[in-house]
Amino acid sequence: MEGVTLTITSDFENAVREAHDDAEYAANYEQDRGAFGSAIAKVISHDDGTVDLVVDAAVLARGQEAGAPERTFAHEAHHIAIFQRGENLSDPELREPEAAFGAEDRHLEMARIACEEFRVEAPLCLDAPNAQYGAFPALLNAFDGSIRELSVNYQRDADVGAISNGVLGQFHSVATATGYVAAAMEAAGIDLPSVEPGIAERTLGANAIAAIERMRQIPPADEPTAVEVLEEAAGEVAELHKAWLADIGFRWVDMDDGSLRFDVLKPEKWLLLLGKTD
Repeated sequence: MEGVTLTITSDFENAVREAHDDAEYAANYEQDRGAFGSAIAKVISHDDGTVDLVVDAAVLARGQEAGAPERTFAHEAHHIAIFQRGENLSDPELREPEAAFGAEDRHLEMARIACEEFRVEAPLCLDAPNAQYGAFPALLNAFDGSIRELSVNYQRDADVGAISNGVLGQFHSVATATGYVAAAMEAAGIDLPSVEPGIAERTLGANAIAAIERMRQIPPADEPTAVEVLEEAAGEVAELHKAWLADIGFRWVDMDDGSLRFDVLKPEKWLLLLGKTD
């Protein structure tokens, strides 16, 4: 615990903003994740090697299932241990300092986060699957509805920024959740949770399943691992994420002038769903 500061607070969002070194990130940080829930804990690493762990006091509220608070703290402790061993994939310092945050960077960052969540959850799922595993079908249901709404609005408004940002946020949430699902599958030896066929066809596919299977090959957080091994895995997952997003019907492309183009590949896939509920 040397160099680790623990803050348990009822003012979680502001506590995270105050602890974070990146002023822009802090100013835009939001606890609420909309249909995808809300954050309850946050590990914030600093350049001097110290760590802030901010936890929402609601974690300790009455009425929770036995072991839930302990599991939250164990999850965050694994994140901290990864950072202290220099294995944290989502560390901004691992990126090229002059690199623009383009299409490839977006996919790699999402893959790094998903892979790290897999590593952290894998040891904890030896006793029982995580809550995210059971919630995955509902998450995909919400994702399906969000993409449908974004597609309809795009056809009405022709606002590329709105659909690009919306898809980015929704896909990031689902991609991160696959790290939790992969951990439960690997540790507990269980199958992918059952997803309604129509939703599975629209939101998953062979590349999504391949990304989950690739994460299952990564050593868990309680096994010290060379960061080169982890980076190789994250790179492969990123490529699968890119193909997965194209399966859903979208793509980001890096342009020669440094800008980013967003392609809507399959508009009819989502517009034909109007009025359907399957």
